[in-house]
Amino acid sequence: MKILFVSHIPDQYVKDRDPLGIMCLAATLKQAKHKVRICSPYISEVEKILSEFAPKIIAYSIATGDHIFYADLNSVIKKNMEIFIQYLEDLTLLFFQVLLPKIQE
Repeated sequence: MKILFVSHIPDQYVKDRDPLGIMCLAATLKQAKHKVRICSPYISEVEKILSEFAPKIIAYSIATGDHIFYADLNSVIKKNMEIFIQYLEDLTLLFFQVLLPKIQE
């Protein structure tokens, strides 16, 4: 299955800001033979990856205060396609309760 993670990509000069949660999930999913991409939330980049990669699942990794931006991005994406989209807060809990059952369908 194809899965796209969307997260603010940190500035390379800022320490301790890598999206480790989604990087760990992506590595685990790749080991299970799923195709995974991670991209920034810029609409032009998201639209390009959606057309080229065609994921079945989009997962956002967000911090408090980012929810309005991602809700707007989500609205734009859902206007153009039928897709399962999940906001990730507690990555471990959501992976096992929400994403894993979708992946196993």
